[in-house]
Amino acid sequence: MKKNIILSVSILALLFSCQKKENKSKVIAKVGNTSITEDYLNEKAMEIGDFDYLKTKIGKKQFLDILVNERLVKMASENSDVKNSKEYKENIDKIEKELNKRLEEYKDMVLTKMWLEKLRENELKIADNEVTEYIKQNPYMVSLDQIITTDYETAQSIMAAMKKGESMDSIAKKYKDNPNVVVNKLPPVIKGELMPELEDMAFKMRVGELGGIIKTKLGYHIVKKLAQNSYDPNNVQFKERIKNVLEKKKFDSYMDKLQSKYKVEVVDEEYK
Repeated sequence: MKKNIILSVSILALLFSCQKKENKSKVIAKVGNTSITEDYLNEKAMEIGDFDYLKTKIGKKQFLDILVNERLVKMASENSDVKNSKEYKENIDKIEKELNKRLEEYKDMVLTKMWLEKLRENELKIADNEVTEYIKQNPYMVSLDQIITTDYETAQSIMAAMKKGESMDSIAKKYKDNPNVVVNKLPPVIKGELMPELEDMAFKMRVGELGGIIKTKLGYHIVKKLAQNSYDPNNVQFKERIKNVLEKKKFDSYMDKLQSKYKVEVVDEEYK
């Protein structure tokens, strides 16, 4: 049935492409009571690609034969019993439903995009002085090793091993085949780029210090602070990152208001 729908979509595309309004271009062929113009031939040729062969006289003649056959198929199908068949109507109904669904999804996408753009221009807009003040208050970036596990017992075992001196590399090798343990090295992050539960601890820790076990929605975290360095406050990339952090803070605050307004409730216990 899926193949039938795809075939039907192809036929519809063919029908629509052939029903373009007439223009004053030179008529080069007639099929029944319809005409094929030179502009139409050139337009269809461009849809295939800018092939030099289609620009030659022989190429144009062969391509016109294809268009004539296409038009003949269209006319024959319109005058056949298929057009009034149950299967054809069922296919069209399914196509219409699918197209309507996609149209609604596209409408939602466009509406959301435009709404977010307007939000960024107003409620979420970040002034230069906000960036400058944030840099003064948060002049450092930190580098971290991180371990995330899905169960507390595993996190405890890993923490105990690391306190005895086992390295991150050793832990990574030991648990490489365990899908419930993730070991990774985070790139240098500025204040606001980490999960809130980890951030205060990460910036207060001493370099080389081990921290955790911290629970977040992702699981149980263990972190090791590798470095803490200042960054260039005039660097354009850092300023853009800070703007993103400040924008996210404003966005999160705005979303909290929306949650209160529309009352969000997770009803499935497994997702709480």
